[in-house]
Amino acid sequence: MKDKITEKIIPSKKEQIRVEDVTKEISKKINDSLKKQGISAKLTLGGSVAKGTWLPGDSDIDFFLQFCRKYKNISDLTEKILKGFKAERVKGSRDYFNFKYKGFDIEIVPVLETTDPKKAENITDISPLHVNWIKEKIKGNKNLQEEIKIAKLFLKAQKCYGAESYIKGFSGHVTDILVYYYKSFDKFIKEASKWKSKVFIDAEKHYKNKEEAMAKMNQSKLYSPIIVVDPIQPERNAAAALDKEKFNLLIKSAKEYLKKPDISFFKEKRITLNQLKKNKNLIVLESSPTKKRKDIAGAELLKRFQKLKRKLKEYDFNLITSGWQWYSGEKAMYWFSFKKKGLSKTKRHDGPPLNASKEDIAAFKGKWKNVKKDKRYYVIVKRKYTKPEDMIKKLKDVKIIYSS
Repeated sequence: MKDKITEKIIPSKKEQIRVEDVTKEISKKINDSLKKQGISAKLTLGGSVAKGTWLPGDSDIDFFLQFCRKYKNISDLTEKILKGFKAERVKGSRDYFNFKYKGFDIEIVPVLETTDPKKAENITDISPLHVNWIKEKIKGNKNLQEEIKIAKLFLKAQKCYGAESYIKGFSGHVTDILVYYYKSFDKFIKEASKWKSKVFIDAEKHYKNKEEAMAKMNQSKLYSPIIVVDPIQPERNAAAALDKEKFNLLIKSAKEYLKKPDISFFKEKRITLNQLKKNKNLIVLESSPTKKRKDIAGAELLKRFQKLKRKLKEYDFNLITSGWQWYSGEKAMYWFSFKKKGLSKTKRHDGPPLNASKEDIAAFKGKWKNVKKDKRYYVIVKRKYTKPEDMIKKLKDVKIIYSS
């Protein structure tokens, strides 16, 4: 099975050449722009391309534009440098830039050059040091690069890879740390299958024990189910963005994989409409993002799904299951199945108990007609919607594509 997995993590020679050519072209264009404008800055590769851990089909290429400390407002300077690329400026702790180039998603992150994390003016200034940290570890262990790629492939297939706000999974940096710490993908998965909440990982042994770490680390970042001490910034939890759902999903997937290892665990399984049709009282919707950037579009679509779910509950539609799926460049698919779709035309709306204050009772009677009472005051009101479809049709940005 190892050979089959290896085939999936090594990009073809043609793809490798394409990535090399694009990185060279962008580097030349930006360096020419720097020279033309008399700005002193250094463009370096970042992300998985720099680390050699990118997977076939990955379309992201990240760069750092490193400025010396004499420069101020480096996001504004970067915008000026990238004028020829029609780059989109993205708001962040420090604004960064995105653009498409020959089918690749290019990200340019302006940073102030630093070798000392304590002198960093912004969290993004540390990112090149993260890249250098894992590159040094890979130099000392040639197998580490391959093991990280296998772990990434597994996490992606199990839908728990990515620190974006709409995923809240394991970031590339956290994956690097975990595989380095456990020394291989196999050991990582074995340990992950036994994880309980508040797992503590200190790969560089910055602290004597967990208690010392918890006392000294940034307290606001310790609510995640796993604490991963950042190897460059020990006071930081590198896994702060990981949510419990993705943590538990990895544990479940690891247990299932160890029980019966199979190549299928490394293939992402798309949920199809035909599969969903097995559910009774089902509604399936599609929705298109208004934003182009993957992380912003994903966050927008997740918010839309959460709003739908909240509204369905608000109007008393009892959900059995719900979920959503989205791949960049496509429409999102939302699905909801119900205990029953049709509700009664009226419902009981409770007011204050019989022993409530005279003021509260008077206020309720003043608001409603035909007030009744048993253990508390109540009225019978007409429902706004008796079928979930009627409610959904009133909403923008979603379209029903199946209903049973």
